[in-house]
Amino acid sequence: MAEADSSSIVEKVSLYFYESDEFAESLEKFADDNVHLIDADEIEQSGVMKVEYIDIHRKYQALFEEKIESFISASDSTVQEFYDQLRQKSDADPSCAPAVLGRLMLAVADFDVFMLMMTEVAGKLSTKELAVAVSEAVSES
Repeated sequence: MAEADSSSIVEKVSLYFYESDEFAESLEKFADDNVHLIDADEIEQSGVMKVEYIDIHRKYQALFEEKIESFISASDSTVQEFYDQLRQKSDADPSCAPAVLGRLMLAVADFDVFMLMMTEVAGKLSTKELAVAVSEAVSES
């Protein structure tokens, strides 16, 4: 699909992902609305996560994907075009900004990172600890 301007869909999604207040606020609202379902004290004490957390994470993933996919569609592109461009740029240079974006998007949608975020929202984890965990998840992918 032809784009209206010279920015690639990867560049557009990157700006949206990193700079959109609406995108960030929608994920924060989800966390705020669902944090009461997470027993951060139990997780902290036992390290055990309830099976129900998987369902909460699936809803978070669905929201995340819907926001990204809607943005891509509104940008007169397709998800396939986005992934094709992202793969092409990442294959050419695994340390380029699009490659980092791809790894970061995967990390943000990861269950363990999601649970760290929810623990942070519950006040049991500092923002710095969360940032370190996300950074580690990105470097592992």
